[in-house]
Amino acid sequence: MENRKWQPVPGIPDAFVFPRIRRPDVLSSNSYAVEFPDVRLLIDPGALPRQTEELREILSGREGGRVLPLMVCLTHCHLDHSREISAWLGDAFRPAWLAAQEVGAAALADGDGQLTAADLYGLEIPRVPTHMPLLAAEDLLASGIQCLPLAAGVEARLISDARGGRVRQFLSWGGRARIEVVPCAGHSPDSVCFRIGGLLFVGDLLSAGRPLVAGLHGWSAGALKRSLDEIIRLLEEGEVAWCCPGHGDPLPAGQTLDLLRRQRDWAAGAGDVEKMDPGRLLRAVDMALELADEAEEVFSALAGRLLYVADRLEMLEEPGMARRCREAMDMESADARIEQFRGLCRALSAGDLLPVAFAVEATGLVEKLRKSFAPEPLAAFLPTALVNRAQRLLVDFMGVAQGSGNLGEFVPIDIGSLLAEAENAWRASPHLDESIAERADDPDRFAAELARRIGHPPPAQRMPVRFEAVPGGAPALVAAVRFVDTLIQFLDALALAGAESARVAPGTGPAGPFVEIRVAGAMSGDAPRLRAKTRSFARRFALAGFELEAGAEGFRLEHSPPR
Repeated sequence: MENRKWQPVPGIPDAFVFPRIRRPDVLSSNSYAVEFPDVRLLIDPGALPRQTEELREILSGREGGRVLPLMVCLTHCHLDHSREISAWLGDAFRPAWLAAQEVGAAALADGDGQLTAADLYGLEIPRVPTHMPLLAAEDLLASGIQCLPLAAGVEARLISDARGGRVRQFLSWGGRARIEVVPCAGHSPDSVCFRIGGLLFVGDLLSAGRPLVAGLHGWSAGALKRSLDEIIRLLEEGEVAWCCPGHGDPLPAGQTLDLLRRQRDWAAGAGDVEKMDPGRLLRAVDMALELADEAEEVFSALAGRLLYVADRLEMLEEPGMARRCREAMDMESADARIEQFRGLCRALSAGDLLPVAFAVEATGLVEKLRKSFAPEPLAAFLPTALVNRAQRLLVDFMGVAQGSGNLGEFVPIDIGSLLAEAENAWRASPHLDESIAERADDPDRFAAELARRIGHPPPAQRMPVRFEAVPGGAPALVAAVRFVDTLIQFLDALALAGAESARVAPGTGPAGPFVEIRVAGAMSGDAPRLRAKTRSFARRFALAGFELEAGAEGFRLEHSPPR
């Protein structure tokens, strides 16, 4: 299908479709105008006045002085699909009516900010009446025929048809204008698909499992899987040629089937998804802003360390290993993504980008960074804690965006044993391993070991830390690997801030076990930056099962198990 061009509807003579496809975003959906000889259809009017003006010009250019009745049909009531309905219903020169699923119809009549997702935009949704409420799947068996006079000699009907072994719902009016309405709750309780000849208009069914989409008010993984099963069966019948989504380009039915099957598998295994409300959106925005600073710092550290190792290897006449080192990370791609991220932050700060749009755009960039980031090649050259920090930076943000937690990381372990693991990781260094000379007979192993040692700072460069780790005591539920990596990074950050030494000890109080970090030496530097780093570490420790508290002589990590 071609964008912004009238073209025949497959399978229906004298019917034409005009796709108005937008660059995918959250500001407005695609719109589709469908023309029959005696009536027109507008599927999803979108949310932008300019889009409405363009569509009016398109329709006017086809009318030749004869204004046809218009039925506005909603795939669901979310604001990006529905906010411009009132502009069409209030058009004095063009008679228009609204068809929407009954749950969405009630939400539009009430101006429901949650079900329409208007609360995520910080906007109100105009209250509008629905002239033809479409039925939910469970209501189809009991339905009769609803009639609505549209204009002289033109009447709309909602019909149930039980032939073919399943109950089907059709909206028809005038001559041959007839569309099938397929309830497909899941993305929202009022979601429907419209089938017109060889075209299937699927709303947001293809993106229902996306980060910051899954968990919207009324979202349901179980209902989504059932809907996907139904639409997959429909496409497998072979009569649909094209699927027209609410966001993104129309797709051939075969390609859509592949996407739907993958999403059905995801929905079948989807666990609990946190509700996508303004609170979760705010956390995603805050975390994205924090990630912009952290990603620049961490990826710059990775890139700088890799370049240092590669340069040293070339000086030591190991060009092959130096090349592998430079190829361990696509530095230019990472830099470009982070700069794009910075641009998003500037646009948000200037008020040029809504928070919900910022969060969605940021999620897309983080997804691309995560897909291009391969920790295994980096781990051959650089400290594990640094590599894990970069990976978790991306994974943790995606966890918030996807509405999933990290409960799978938690294991029972006593605090003394946990600190013993942290001490082992702190002390570990390839510089303390067996002599590199013992590998001189194997050039490849020698070069790999040489690169690993160059990439890891010698223990003497680290701040002195005394761990009072005595295994024993009651086990606590902790994300142990994450805690160890975060503690090492935190101790390094304290040293950069001016700490001269530290003591790390376990303890038990009325609230349960804790870890105490006593610091010697006055910490100075950029106070706002130090506070920002401490907030960042507080969030990271919380994901490991601890609450970070600052005190006069250092810090305390109170065990705070996940709920």
